[in-house]
Amino acid sequence: MNKTSPESALLHKLKTYLSYRVHSEYELKCKLIKHFDEQAVTKALRLAKQSQLLPKPEEIAQQLANELHRKKKGWLFIQATLKKKQLPLIPKEEEQEEEKCRWWLNKKIGYLENFSEDMTKKMYHFLSYKGF
Repeated sequence: MNKTSPESALLHKLKTYLSYRVHSEYELKCKLIKHFDEQAVTKALRLAKQSQLLPKPEEIAQQLANELHRKKKGWLFIQATLKKKQLPLIPKEEEQEEEKCRWWLNKKIGYLENFSEDMTKKMYHFLSYKGF
């Protein structure tokens, strides 16, 4: 029988998580603590940072924000997601947000010239649900 050491099992699990998608350091710590000792996890994360397995938090935040922009998510939704993963926040791009709002409105109701007051409230609620 070939038994692996806990450190190598931890590094293997870490690499497995990173092979699926890019994770923030906080996400990895939360996932790995479920299976391994906290001191070993922090040591493994430090080793991963030194060997550049983990990208910089700014790069991860930008990559995640770009992915969420492609999915037409609003700026507030993106900021909440970045906060939840303890990543740095990104600046708001007004033109991009306006374009996404128009896309969602066209998808929801098509093109209308004038909204009634009731319809306007519904659209505000709809867009706030989408993170705008």
